[in-house]
Amino acid sequence: MTLTATAALLTVFAGLAPAVRPSVVEFQVRNPKEPTAMLTICSAVVVDRAHRALVVTGEHCLVHGTDYFADRVPLEEVVRQDGIVVFEATGRRREWRAMPLAPAQPRLGQPVCAAGFAYSEFFSMQCGAVSGTSTDGLWMDLEVIAGQSGGPIVDRQGRLVSLVYASRVDGLNSPNGLANSPTTKQLRAAVAKARRARTRF
Repeated sequence: MTLTATAALLTVFAGLAPAVRPSVVEFQVRNPKEPTAMLTICSAVVVDRAHRALVVTGEHCLVHGTDYFADRVPLEEVVRQDGIVVFEATGRRREWRAMPLAPAQPRLGQPVCAAGFAYSEFFSMQCGAVSGTSTDGLWMDLEVIAGQSGGPIVDRQGRLVSLVYASRVDGLNSPNGLANSPTTKQLRAAVAKARRARTRF
């Protein structure tokens, strides 16, 4: 994506970061070498702010341990499917805000932004566009930074369309940008299943 195109997207998404930030949380794991400490390894997104909030991240973020937290709030796994994991938080932070789900799959060329905690330290957003779609994945032409994995990909209304999942490996015959981010349909199905499971408790 050219610098001119990137600048145009930043204009389109100007002012969106303050609305998105309260929905994005640090995804943490207990440090096995120091049980009282936590390591921020990924990002995650709040999709429901009920008494026990629902928090979503990518399954690839779960390889680092067994005890997981969102902004230091303990998490309990509810649903795992299609590379998506939905947790129920044992509490919630006052500042958390639920991010609405996009109603449909984004179109080819549609502007999107990735959000999360770059280098597991500071909140950041990078914008680009959808460069490929299929029934089991989305591709985006945008830059992502280590630590943003599992965080949200949002449209210009700040709605959740997918998750930051993996970077493209040069040389593979795949569209530019992210590889195999979950589809909006898969994301909506996982969250709906978690909401149904929660009502049984």
